[in-house]
Amino acid sequence: MGRKIPAQLIKENSTLNLDWRKKIVFDATLAPLGMTRFTVKVEGVPASVRAAVDSDVAVAIKGARLLESPVELEMYDDTADPWGMSQEELSGMGKNPVAFRLMSGEEVDRFTAAEGASPVRIIEDGEVFTAVEALYTHNNTNAAVEYKMYKSHPYTDLKLSVEFAEKNKLLRVKIPVPKRMRGGDIVGDGPYVWEKKPTVGEITFQKWVGVMKGDRAFAVINDGVYAGKFDGEFIYLTLLRGAGYCFHPINDRQLYPTDRYLPRIECGRYTFNLRIFMGDVCEVTQAAEEFASHPYAVNIFPIGTGKKDSVTVRVAGDVVCPIIKEGECEELLFRLYNPKNKPSEFTVQVGKHTIHDTVAQRAIVTVGFSDGKFTVYRDKTPV
Repeated sequence: MGRKIPAQLIKENSTLNLDWRKKIVFDATLAPLGMTRFTVKVEGVPASVRAAVDSDVAVAIKGARLLESPVELEMYDDTADPWGMSQEELSGMGKNPVAFRLMSGEEVDRFTAAEGASPVRIIEDGEVFTAVEALYTHNNTNAAVEYKMYKSHPYTDLKLSVEFAEKNKLLRVKIPVPKRMRGGDIVGDGPYVWEKKPTVGEITFQKWVGVMKGDRAFAVINDGVYAGKFDGEFIYLTLLRGAGYCFHPINDRQLYPTDRYLPRIECGRYTFNLRIFMGDVCEVTQAAEEFASHPYAVNIFPIGTGKKDSVTVRVAGDVVCPIIKEGECEELLFRLYNPKNKPSEFTVQVGKHTIHDTVAQRAIVTVGFSDGKFTVYRDKTPV
């Protein structure tokens, strides 16, 4: 209690030229399966001018963990077929990539409705993180790439804001693989599984895709990107396609009428959040679960005089616990996943009751707790 933690004032979501609302980011640890209270104390200070600082993108991201060079956006030639049913598309989506370029000063002014802004700027800098924003353009599409570089965390976050307005085009982001990880296998996850992926054509995954070398993985964690490709030096995430809505190839018939305007899917404004992370497969899987499950922020001020009825619940070990729920017959269920290639030990504690056990390699177990007793349910044929 009373311990000061690193904090940083950043731009709030609203944009009112009034000292009304504040947004604060801070580094702290949350209590598991419960609520952690943080007290913010405000004190008056002399007014200051907060403004973005112009920079060069390669120089500005020197502090980006795990990124040896800036990411790139590329536009590909595509077809109007949203299903990608041709033999060419089945073997690989998109061709003839063209890299986005940094905006000119005039283009920045139009895009930001500002005046005299630079395409690369340090927009936040404090005790918790530094944020660099780079503005890119190609044809009818504009994009803002934000790098968030933390002072006390070994990863880098990316926020891609894209205003996509293309027809029969495909957009990818190109992420460099660290030199020490090149030569590894491309892998990606699915529900309670990860696997080696092909190096030719489009690959699919769920919460993360990465390059594994030995027992370490360079991973790109995402919040809603499910496909991409790999060429040995770069991971490409497929973000958007300007294909047709409800178009479908039928033999050699014309794909769509050309006597009117027809919309293309995925034209509009999109935001993609990515985390560049390194660790063993268990650490990567856990980080992906945390990235996808944001904690709630609740504006309440308990005085601490209420009765505490809850008991301590704890899961420990080299496993991932994506689910804790109440099952049938009021049994508390824990779903434990071991993504490693070897058995992992775990501990589950509910109040004063504790169980120690093992999950087989790349297997799932369910631990039930009822009336002071634990029951372990296992697959009959674990992988």
